[in-house]
Amino acid sequence: MNSILFDISYIFIITPCIEYGIHRFLHKINSTIHKEHHIEVKNNINEIELYILPFLAVSIYNEYNYLAIGILKYMIIHYMLHTHPNLLPIHLVNNHNIHHKFNNHNYGISSIYPDLIFNTNLIKKKKKKNLVIHSINNEPTNNF
Repeated sequence: MNSILFDISYIFIITPCIEYGIHRFLHKINSTIHKEHHIEVKNNINEIELYILPFLAVSIYNEYNYLAIGILKYMIIHYMLHTHPNLLPIHLVNNHNIHHKFNNHNYGISSIYPDLIFNTNLIKKKKKKNLVIHSINNEPTNNF
């Protein structure tokens, strides 16, 4: 029973926090590799971040199964966000689209709750005919 609880916790609680932290870190250090993804996504919808593959290979080779599962989950969901968004929950798609428009928000890929916890989530709200972006505390943002 403990193993099943850990597995579920790892997949749905721990890995979203890890991917959030890494993604936010890549933005903070102004990573050239990750910045290319934000540029390329506008030009090539099928683009995938290939620099992650060596981490996946090392984790599989060393039998770090939980790490490999987390990396695969990230890669599959992120790829689908760009290629088959209609197959994913709309809140993930919206969250990621906002991230590509406003790079310093919405870092979560497989879940939005880390953005909610760390107050980096932006929400799209329609007001009449204008699109207004609000932070999670409902204050309009203008710091982009």
